Amino acid sequence: MNRATAWGVSLATGGAVASGVYRFGSPDLALAAAVAASYTAVVRLTLVHPDTAYESNVPVLAVGRWSGLSTGFLLAVVVFGVAPTLPLDNDLRLGLRVLVLGAGYAMWLFGVSYAREKNDDPEAQHSR
Repeated sequence: MNRATAWGVSLATGGAVASGVYRFGSPDLALAAAVAASYTAVVRLTLVHPDTAYESNVPVLAVGRWSGLSTGFLLAVVVFGVAPTLPLDNDLRLGLRVLVLGAGYAMWLFGVSYAREKNDDPEAQHSR
């Protein structure tokens, strides 16, 4: 996929998720912008590194366990951290859950992307 298409798909997805949060969640522009940035980063990094959750030449448990652990942890934070017992209205709670999920997954993908590029960089391997 070329760069323009990847950016187009990423921006469209980020915008769609943000507009959904704005429409069905809390109508706050700052929250919608943060959601858009998070999901744009998630989609863009996934398109750049599609092997984050699956690699054809690596056993599934070697990659899948870290992907599963990070996803499980992130979902636990979203479900229990933004709990119904917090004094928030349901619309804001939905927006915050979507934001935390997107930001957490984006940060995980940033880390994976960094590790992959550092591992592929011959200059970095000589400095170890």
